[in-house]
Amino acid sequence: MGRLVDVEMQLLLPEHFRVRILYYWAALYGKQLGESDRYSLLRPAISICFVNQTLFPGVKDYHLSFGLFDRIHDLCFSDHIQVHLLELPKFGRRLEELRSPEEIWLYFLRHIATMDADNLPAPLNEPVYRKATKELEMLTTDARDRERYEARQKAFRDHMSLIEESTEKAREEGRQEGRQEGELIGRIHLCQRLLKQPLTPREELATLPVEELRRRVDSLEARVIRS
Repeated sequence: MGRLVDVEMQLLLPEHFRVRILYYWAALYGKQLGESDRYSLLRPAISICFVNQTLFPGVKDYHLSFGLFDRIHDLCFSDHIQVHLLELPKFGRRLEELRSPEEIWLYFLRHIATMDADNLPAPLNEPVYRKATKELEMLTTDARDRERYEARQKAFRDHMSLIEESTEKAREEGRQEGRQEGELIGRIHLCQRLLKQPLTPREELATLPVEELRRRVDSLEARVIRS
């Protein structure tokens, strides 16, 4: 026995994706020993995750490898825990640029939907990729599996639409808050002019919460009314 490998493919990244991957890794690693087995029998457990979304947008590499390290001295505690994350959206190699089996598989996963299964381009025209293509054809021609596939696609599109709507709503709320903030600052300056007070710099007022701006407006407007 050499290594234990768990391979996952994810269209969507669930909220607790990272801890779920660790949980599956722990289950894979922990099931190696029976009640009286020796620790020396333990072998590395490797999780390989192909994801169709970007989990680490600030890093350009599409293949990220995680282990158990000391962050200060870069010392490896053990190579028995390995998590490999392959982010498909980051993979942009062209067919003629493919150099390794990993790159060929990533290209296959990204482009198989638009390729002719009976006329695969080199270097994909090999038995292993033809077999994978046939398996995919069988999957998509089975009525029940096809329904499941379409349901997953619909869920994926709905999820992405929800993200876009939430993002736009957050932007609009930000714009509304900005307009509200500007209006309150304008009212503060108006009251200060009427009271012949020095104007508080806009930059200073812009750092205050909206509730504090409202409190200042109420206080100044009350003073204007009394004056």
